This record gives sequence, structure tokens and C-alpha cells, in this order.
Amino acid sequence: MKTLISQCNYYQLSVDEQKQRLYLSLNGYWNAQEVFDDFLKDIKRATSFLSEKFSCFSDYTSLKALTQQEYLANHSEVYNTLIKLGLDKSAQIMPLDYIAYQQLQELIASMNKLAIFGEEAIAEKYLDSFVDQFFNQDNFLN
Repeated sequence: MKTLISQCNYYQLSVDEQKQRLYLSLNGYWNAQEVFDDFLKDIKRATSFLSEKFSCFSDYTSLKALTQQEYLANHSEVYNTLIKLGLDKSAQIMPLDYIAYQQLQELIASMNKLAIFGEEAIAEKYLDSFVDQFFNQDNFLN
């Protein structure tokens, strides 16, 4: 069951403690440093509800292109922070905005824990398959 952690015009953050999953939904134009600062603070708060190994579902369909290239580095900082906090697997639904798609594609290419999907249900099944593997391990059942 998802628990809402934070919501504003730019993003929504939820966690599912049972699945050990962070849910991100990003919206609009992220062209203000304050948005990234608040987002990073809320990411840290959200991950405090999760174990040291968690998955992340990111919905970027409503994200718009960054008009200032320096803010792309902020998205990279968020991913690096997530990895330090325990991100194990991640699935992304990419933006409909072509330029935003290209910008995120460039960022994702530099990360190794991210998978891209076109549909929410498929991305969720992908991440759930790792939860199923964990619960079906012999050492967990003993």
C-alpha cells in the first residue's frame, strides 16, 4: 500500500513499505534550484521509510524539458543520492516531451540501475519480479 510522502506542483513522492519501493512522479518545468533542493530533501525523508535496498518507480510522462543545462546535473545528483541511500533497481516511464525524453535518456545512459518502459503496468511487473525473487529464496524461507 502506498503512503504519500510529499506532493507539490512539480512532484509527488510515495513509498510502499511492503514492496520496499519509492514512487516518483515529476511534472512540468524544473528550472528553479529551490525545486531541486526541496525534492532532494523530500527524497531523503521518503527513503527513511525504506530498507537499505529498495526499488524506485519513476513516472516522467508529464516532465518538460529543462531550459537550462545546469539543472540536468541536479537530476544526476538526485540519482547519485538515491544510489547512496540504497537504490537497487529502478524503472522509468519516459516523458512525452521529446526534448525532456532526450535529456533524461542522456542521464540514464550514464546510470546502470535504470530500466526504461513505455507502460506503467510493465514497469511495475519488472520491479515486482525482484520482490518475488527475494521472497522465494530458500534462505528466506528457512
